Amino acid sequence: MKNWAVVGALLAVAGCNSQPEPATYEEQSLGGDPQNGFPNPYERAMFMAANRTRSDPSTVKGPQSKIYPAAAPLALSYDLERSSRFHANMLSKGKAPLMHASPCVLRTDVATSGCDGDPVCGCTTGATCSSCSACPDGTDVGTRLRYFAPQERGWGEIIAAGYGDPWRVMDGWVDEADGADGHRAIVTSASYGVAGFGHSDSPAGACRPNFDGGDFGGSKPATGRIPSASSKPYAGAAGSYRVYATWADPQGGAPASLNAIVDGSCVAMQRELGDPRLNATYFADVPLVAGCHSVFVLGTSTTGASERYPSSTAFTIRVGGVACAESVAQPAASCGTTPPGDLGSVADLAGPTDLATAPKADLSTTPPADALPTVTQTSPVTGASYAAGAVVHLEAHATDDHGVTGVVASWSRSGVTTIYTLGARGNGVWALDLTLGSAGTRVFHYVATDTAGQTASSPSSNIVVK
Repeated sequence: MKNWAVVGALLAVAGCNSQPEPATYEEQSLGGDPQNGFPNPYERAMFMAANRTRSDPSTVKGPQSKIYPAAAPLALSYDLERSSRFHANMLSKGKAPLMHASPCVLRTDVATSGCDGDPVCGCTTGATCSSCSACPDGTDVGTRLRYFAPQERGWGEIIAAGYGDPWRVMDGWVDEADGADGHRAIVTSASYGVAGFGHSDSPAGACRPNFDGGDFGGSKPATGRIPSASSKPYAGAAGSYRVYATWADPQGGAPASLNAIVDGSCVAMQRELGDPRLNATYFADVPLVAGCHSVFVLGTSTTGASERYPSSTAFTIRVGGVACAESVAQPAASCGTTPPGDLGSVADLAGPTDLATAPKADLSTTPPADALPTVTQTSPVTGASYAAGAVVHLEAHATDDHGVTGVVASWSRSGVTTIYTLGARGNGVWALDLTLGSAGTRVFHYVATDTAGQTASSPSSNIVVK
């Protein structure tokens, strides 16, 4: 008999929902490309299921569930993914019951030591209480989350055991009845802007066959128009699979086109739930035979901008029990844009030019050349090191003979480039404060635009986040 319960509560620091938004911007999420094995296919499906719930809580609910307002999609947080999987692993490998607090006092370096949640490397004593009936609280949830995601100002956690399927466990969380719906309230809350989900299959002798968790944070980073995608089921026998994707475009609304690219073939997606200006769920049904199938989602906004999820890779659907890589290179899409031709080979329809008889420029009516703008980096210092969660001050000095209309930072993180717009501070100074995410190198340069639309770039620099 199935008797594993879903437990949890809103575990937020005091006043997290009433705290004013900080004056800094958060680094943009990485568009679904995996980092060091996060997320895996199971966890990616939990994330998609959460955003589907948020797109229309009036539909995704149990018969007695309270209807909460629709909310913008969550951004995937690498730091919270690590925290959530770490906790799921510790409960499964540490022979612990379902609990929010860690079943031991954690080492303070768990976020940087490479420990996967095994008590041997995660607990100060090297072990938990090793009891399925009860285990004293060790490190509380807030402290653990601060180890992994120090930048988060407010947080929530949901956990479950015994489900073994990402879509079923999300249903368990969000189908709760009114008055006993702490998990549903967390998943649907607009107070949270980022989340990470963790899954662990337990070894023999564990208290439950598997553990699932979700950690939520109050940061609200910029996201692309497609912040999540996955399939239902995420793996299984040959048959029909539904590829889901989230679309959110506050300016343009519904996409001009949205396709699931399955093994390179384009399958048009249709809207299922929600408002595409806030958070809409789209889907496409595809028949899959045994094997490894690559999937990514390709969309075009009403302004013609191309969007894809993941940004540069494809996730895989494992069908028929075969072994598959979790992520592969994106194949060419059958509905992709044809690249422009080689303009150098276009025929000169006017024929050869006779320089002796060609008309000369009328220098008396030729306007003077408009000089290019100049832009130099003021901050940060190239090669500087920062802690994850720290605030870095971006600053550039830009000038032009007719005026500068804007300066942006072209910011590359794990191969994904994001554009951050700096604000004018007077006397040619443009600046922005940016809260840093997880560890890694950032490569960046500044680009200034003048009144004629001309641009100039500063030399490339880098900083390191540890």
